[in-house]
Amino acid sequence: MPNYGKLIPYALRQWRWLLAIIGLTAVSTVVGAAYPWPMKLLVDYALSDVGAPPVLEAALRAVKVDATPGALVVLAALASLMLFAVSSLLGMGLSLSWNLCGQRMVY
Repeated sequence: MPNYGKLIPYALRQWRWLLAIIGLTAVSTVVGAAYPWPMKLLVDYALSDVGAPPVLEAALRAVKVDATPGALVVLAALASLMLFAVSSLLGMGLSLSWNLCGQRMVY
């Protein structure tokens, strides 16, 4: 165990990369927690007779779109694709950060 103490200075020199990794991990967690939202939108509002919630109707009205079931299906699909794209970019950023940080600690 005492030998690990010698490695701490190498890790502390990469504090910026380590902070980036922590930040990207936190954002990635939030994006992962949002994954069920498009399915909830689809099942609860687009495929039922309930209609969209007032907040969503107001947001759709602001972009001049009616809150029809078809529009909600398209919104759910676009939200799902957007979450996938953001999650993929965060994954790439995390991999790059881990690799650069690790290589710099080794060298």
